[in-house]
Amino acid sequence: MTNDKSHIADSSLKLPVHKRLLFGFVAFLCCVGIAEVCFRIIGYDFNQTSARLEAIPPFYRIPTEPFAKYFFKRPANTSWNGQVIRSQMDVLGIDSSDYQVEATVALNYDSDGFRNPSALDDWEIVVVGDSFTELGNLSDDQLFTSILASTVGKRVKNLGASYTGTRTQIQYLSSFGKSDTTRIAVLAFFEGNDIEETVSEVYRKVNIDLGELSLNDFFGDNLIQTSLVGFILDRITDSPVEKIAITRDNAAVQLPNGDTARVGINYMPLNEIQLGEAGVMMQTAISDWAKMCQSQGLEPWLVYLPCKHRVLHPLGLRFDVDVNPLLKAWMPSDLPQWVNRECQKNNVTFIDTTSALIDSARDGEIPFNLIYDTHLNARGSAIVAAELADVLVQ
Repeated sequence: MTNDKSHIADSSLKLPVHKRLLFGFVAFLCCVGIAEVCFRIIGYDFNQTSARLEAIPPFYRIPTEPFAKYFFKRPANTSWNGQVIRSQMDVLGIDSSDYQVEATVALNYDSDGFRNPSALDDWEIVVVGDSFTELGNLSDDQLFTSILASTVGKRVKNLGASYTGTRTQIQYLSSFGKSDTTRIAVLAFFEGNDIEETVSEVYRKVNIDLGELSLNDFFGDNLIQTSLVGFILDRITDSPVEKIAITRDNAAVQLPNGDTARVGINYMPLNEIQLGEAGVMMQTAISDWAKMCQSQGLEPWLVYLPCKHRVLHPLGLRFDVDVNPLLKAWMPSDLPQWVNRECQKNNVTFIDTTSALIDSARDGEIPFNLIYDTHLNARGSAIVAAELADVLVQ
C-alpha cells in the first residue's frame, strides 16, 4: 500500500507544468468564487462606506437621501458628537491645531433630517437655507433659529442643509415647512455659493426630465461595495484623481486690538452684470419662492448672508503672495442690491445682515470661523438672529 501511494505522488509530480498551472488556476478561481458568494451574503463593505462617513461630521456630508424626484435631504434621526471643524480637518489631513479647544457639540437630526427638537410639531416661523442655516458646527442653542425663537417667543423650524440651493430649499418648504400656525417663511440666501448650487439644481432637473440621469447617478462613488471581484477591479481601473486644493488660510487681517489673525478666504460674489444665465435662473427661483409661500398662506422673507470676504474686506485683508490675483483684486459687489430688487419685485421682505456683521468685525468680534471653515461662529449666528428679530418685532 505504501508503495502504491508513493507511486501516485511520483506520478503527480510528473504532470506537465501547464497542467499543474491550470489546476492551480482553477483552484484559485474556486476560492475566489466561494469568497465572492460569502462576502455578498454577509454584506461586507469593502469600501468601508459607513466607517468613513462616521468620521465625517454630518455638517460636511452631502445630503444623499432622494426625495420629491429631483432633490436630496439628510437621513432621518442622524446623531453625532465631537469637535466638528477639528474632526473634519483631521479627516482631510489638514493641521487642526487652531481648533484644539473647539467646543464639543452633540448634533441630533429629526425624523425629516433637519436640526429640530423631535417634539416640534407646530411652529410660527420656518427658515430654509444651506449650511449657513444648518450651522452644524454650533450647538442647538447657538443656532440663529433657536436664538430667534427664544428672543421673540415664537417657535421656529430649521430646514437648513449643506450643499443645497434655492430650488431644493423651496421644495423643503413645500414638503416640511408648513404647520397649522406657520405664518412666516424665511429663505436664508448665502451669497457665496447659493447661485451656483441653484444653477446645478436646474440642470439636474433638466437631465432627469430628459432621462439622461437619475438621482441615483449622483452618488455612485459612495455606494457600498460587497463584491470582492468588483473591489479588486475598482482598484485596478481607478485613475489618479487630482486632489482639490483646500484653503486653510491664505490671508491676514489686523484686528482692532492691533493683533494680526490668519484667515481663509474662498468666495468672490459676482456683480449683477456678471450673472448672465445664472442671474435669470436665480430671478426665477426668487419668484418661485414667493409663489410657493403665497400658495401656502405664508409671508415670504429673504435674509441675505454675506461671505467672510465681504465682511472682512473693510478691515484691510492682506493676501499671501501666491493667492489667485482675482481673489486679491475682488471688491465688494452689488449682489445684495440686486437680490433686494428681485425681492421687491416679488413682494418678499428683504433683510440684509451685512452691515451688522461688518460692525461686529470692526468692533473686534469676528463673526466667522477664521481658519479653514467659511461659516458663521456663535457670534455671527447671534447677529443674524438679532437682525431677524428686529424686523419681526417691527
